[in-house]
Amino acid sequence: MKYLLTPLFLLHLSCFAFAQNACLERAREFFGNKDYASSEQVLAQCLKQNPKDAQAQTSLAGAYLAQGKTKEAQAAFLRALQITPPNAFYAPYINSRLGDIYLRQNDLQRAAGHYDAALKQNPADVNALIGKGLTEESAGRKLNAAQYYKNALALDFVNMAARRRLIALEPDILTEREIFETLKERNIIDTFAASFSPMDLNTLKKILSVERDNGIGYLSSRYNGRIPSGFVVERDLGKIYVRLMLTLPGYNALISQFSSDAKTFFLNQDIFAADIFKLRDLDGKDIFDEEGRLTTEGLRAYSRAATGVKSYILPHEVLPSAQAQIDNLAAQYIKEGYAEISEAELAYVRRESLCSEQTLISIRMKIINISAARRRIFVPARPDDSPPFSIPYEMVVDLRRSYKENKAPVYANTFGVDSRQAPKLCGKDGVLASAFKTSKLTPKP
Repeated sequence: MKYLLTPLFLLHLSCFAFAQNACLERAREFFGNKDYASSEQVLAQCLKQNPKDAQAQTSLAGAYLAQGKTKEAQAAFLRALQITPPNAFYAPYINSRLGDIYLRQNDLQRAAGHYDAALKQNPADVNALIGKGLTEESAGRKLNAAQYYKNALALDFVNMAARRRLIALEPDILTEREIFETLKERNIIDTFAASFSPMDLNTLKKILSVERDNGIGYLSSRYNGRIPSGFVVERDLGKIYVRLMLTLPGYNALISQFSSDAKTFFLNQDIFAADIFKLRDLDGKDIFDEEGRLTTEGLRAYSRAATGVKSYILPHEVLPSAQAQIDNLAAQYIKEGYAEISEAELAYVRRESLCSEQTLISIRMKIINISAARRRIFVPARPDDSPPFSIPYEMVVDLRRSYKENKAPVYANTFGVDSRQAPKLCGKDGVLASAFKTSKLTPKP
């Protein structure tokens, strides 16, 4: 009799496998149509049929992430990791995603551990390479980070995330030969120079600094999109990741343009012409040098001032207010219905909303400058505030809740999909999205 039952048992297993595959396929279809809730429900049914189905468990974690249920997603990924064979093709994906979650929680040790596991299982996991690079960079190990980014580019040469991180680490990660190359490319030293000085390297750092602050875009706007020849040089010409770099003449032209614009700006602030070259930043350092050009500190102060933040002091003014005065002003803002947020929280709001600091100020964010390196930030937090004024504080509240509940950022990734979900308060240009630009959104006094 047992020999007669064997074919029936095999048939049962075959039917069970068919039903489980059909279940997963239905979940994929819902997910592909962005119906994440239905995908979650179907995957839960799949797991009832087979609680040890690692693929279903992994996909359920992705469905949770797509809905912002990051605590549940983290737990689901950890369950999936327990039942997934180390050699399974999706095992690196699980570790890589867990690395992302822990990285966003600033748990660098756990993040690095999962990225390491992913790379051990699949050395070609580009996401894990970049993630491991970020953990190394956060820990101050820039050379190690650069190597991970380079390994990622070796596998995916158009990966802009890795390319941007490498550029952001310059010149600290450049070899002496590479420094020579870029100094010559940028016309900081002569083509036939045999050495460079600390002053040359300092000039390179200044150029890189304004480049990261969209200096080339600023220069382009002043020349109606036609930057004069010799002001920029193109590296990797003809490739999709061509890099525009400021030359020394371009940097000098940019600083001259910045300086001219700054003088006009300060004159429009009803500052006497005789006082403009006596302006200081909040640390008491000169904003203009003896030649009437913006200093490094002056460039920072002007950039902030142009966004509506008073970051300079007049000749007759004293250095920033005493602590008691600062506390009094902060108390006044809180009484008016504002809430104080940290620099890290402001960075999060800017990154996730795509808004520039100037745009956030336009929707009533307030800043108390204490020094060039210290300030206090306040956003509207009254219960009756409406979008867009209410959105920055709502984002901060969600972020604080995520820390308390051990959450992570929202991703939409399962069945091979990986894309961030972010608020659409602003467009890519940092300006308020058109949906919020209505006459009904007049700020309250």
